[in-house]
Amino acid sequence: MTFRYIRKGIGWGVFCSLIVLMLAVLSPVLPTKQFIRSYIVTSGSMSPTVPAGSLVFIHPAPGKPVQIGDIIAFTLPDSPKTTVLHRVSDVTTNPLTYHTKGDNNNAADRWSVPASSVMGTYLYSLPGVGYLAAFVRTKLCFGLMIGIPVLYLIYTQIRLIIDGIEEEIHKRADTTTILPLFIAGLLVGSITALGIRQIEARYVAQATIQGISISAGIVVIPVGPPTDMDQCKDDGWETFNNPTFKNQGDCISYVQSNPNAEGNTK
Repeated sequence: MTFRYIRKGIGWGVFCSLIVLMLAVLSPVLPTKQFIRSYIVTSGSMSPTVPAGSLVFIHPAPGKPVQIGDIIAFTLPDSPKTTVLHRVSDVTTNPLTYHTKGDNNNAADRWSVPASSVMGTYLYSLPGVGYLAAFVRTKLCFGLMIGIPVLYLIYTQIRLIIDGIEEEIHKRADTTTILPLFIAGLLVGSITALGIRQIEARYVAQATIQGISISAGIVVIPVGPPTDMDQCKDDGWETFNNPTFKNQGDCISYVQSNPNAEGNTK
């Protein structure tokens, strides 16, 4: 039971992590890009504040004043497809432009950033997650992110089916164990209630093995009343139940009173 809870917890943890990662990777194309955007830092110019491989989140704020010391994301004036994350080192007006510098760079940047090129201000970063986010964007990871959850879902469903079958087997095993005991108890009670008498059977035989005699007896239980004196000898009179004798004398008296009995003295 505990292992099942742990397995479910791990499954939900992995699922939630994948959802968060997917949202972070897809944030540039989601409707939420008006409030927050994510970028992968590929160089170490902002180390140690934002090391290479970090996943940074930027808050777009068009028209919001930027102050010296703020970290901004902007496009290069001579290369609009390139986005840079640097700290503002100076601000000039008429027109409004920003001068930037990387924390890990010895000199300021050679360009001036117009206000229209600013993508947003830095919010926070997740060190190392950028590498994972970059891998997520590859075709291999895309296939894995689809295949692994599907395989895990199939595994969990099969596991649930197996657990259900095992639980049903245990229930049936308990019923199968109780039912014969109930039937046996019912039969014993019925036999006791009907007052069926016990019958003792004896088997006699004799064999000699290397000069040693071994005796065992075979006694045929009479079905009807005794018809011979020999049947009353020893303990033979005890085996009759129609009629029933209290002792050997009763058995002998019955045989003597029966005119058809062998060995009748009358």
